[in-house]
Amino acid sequence: MRSRRTQNQKLGVKDPEIRRSIRLARRNRQIRRHAAMLLGLLMIGVSACFLTAGTRAAASDRTEPVMYKYFTSVRVEAGESFSDVLDRCYDAASGVTEKEYRGEVCSINHIPLYAAETTAAVTPGDYLILPYYSAEYMD
Repeated sequence: MRSRRTQNQKLGVKDPEIRRSIRLARRNRQIRRHAAMLLGLLMIGVSACFLTAGTRAAASDRTEPVMYKYFTSVRVEAGESFSDVLDRCYDAASGVTEKEYRGEVCSINHIPLYAAETTAAVTPGDYLILPYYSAEYMD
């Protein structure tokens, strides 16, 4: 086996220069690759900033007032059914449909939806917890 020194001597002066040029080319490719990755990450970051700024502007263009949700207790009067109580307390301006309101009241008061239509769902003197909505903030 020949030693490296004898092999380098056979190749002459150009061998270290060739190795150096190969190392430089490899390093340049590595630098370009890193620069391309940084540029890509920068573009993704800028895009994300523009997207979030656009959604903030869209959310702040509201014209409708903010509705706060509160709860109250209502007593069922004699002769009233579950639907009568809901009709008395439901406000269409709240932004909630009547069906959603009915489902929420049933859920809060542990009344099955199928039983809400029967006359035995509530009896006079019972108290129901009902949600209501207001544009005014209360502590």
